[in-house]
Amino acid sequence: MSVVLIAVAIYLMAQSMSQAEAKPKIKDVCQQYIDTAIIYKQLPEKYKKENPEIPQAELDKYIDDMTKALKAFYTPNEQTYKYEIERYKANLESQAKGEGVVFSYKKDIAEYKNFIFEGNTVTVTILTNSVLDGPNISLPGTPRESIATQTTDTITLQKNAGEWKIIYADLPEPMKQGAIESQMYK
Repeated sequence: MSVVLIAVAIYLMAQSMSQAEAKPKIKDVCQQYIDTAIIYKQLPEKYKKENPEIPQAELDKYIDDMTKALKAFYTPNEQTYKYEIERYKANLESQAKGEGVVFSYKKDIAEYKNFIFEGNTVTVTILTNSVLDGPNISLPGTPRESIATQTTDTITLQKNAGEWKIIYADLPEPMKQGAIESQMYK
C-alpha cells in the first residue's frame, strides 16, 4: 500500500513540475495569438475610416494573410480553426463596406487567471484590459463609441508534436457595462 502511495506522489510531483515548466511556453503562445487576432479584427491602419474604400485585391490579400497567420496557431485539424477564420473574414468584409468599422482595438493581458490541464490539453483563462473604438456590439446600429473594460478570454491548447497549438479560442469584445442587463429586461 505505501509503495502505491509513494508512486502516486512521485507521479503527481512530476506532473506538477511538467505543467509548471510548460506554463511560460503556453503564456507565450496565448500572448502571440491575442496580439495577432486583434490585428485582424480591424482593417489595415489607412482604411480605418467611415468609408474605407479598400480595393478588393488588397482586401483579398489581407484576408489571405489573416488566414495564414491565424492557422499557424491552430492544430492541423481544420475543424479547430475553420469557423473562427470564417468569422474574421466576414467581419473584415463588413468593415470594408463601411459596416461596423473598428478604428482601434487593444487587448492587454492583466492576469493569467487559471490553467486547467487535462492530459495533453490545457484551458487558460485570461483577464485582459480590452479597449475598442468602434461599433457597440451589445447595441448594434448605434453610433461609434469607445468601450474599455476587462474581459475574460479563454484559450484551449493541445500539445501537438511537442508544440502547444490552439484548439479553441474565445476573445470576447468589450461591452459597455450594464448593456447585457439592459438587453435582458427589454
